[in-house]
Amino acid sequence: GKITFYEDRGFQGHCYECSS
Repeated sequence: GKITFYEDRGFQGHCYECSS
């Protein structure tokens, strides 16, 4: 499915879309 998570390591509130 599609997983959406927020990475708070350099990117302030950056949304990453990972398709696994």
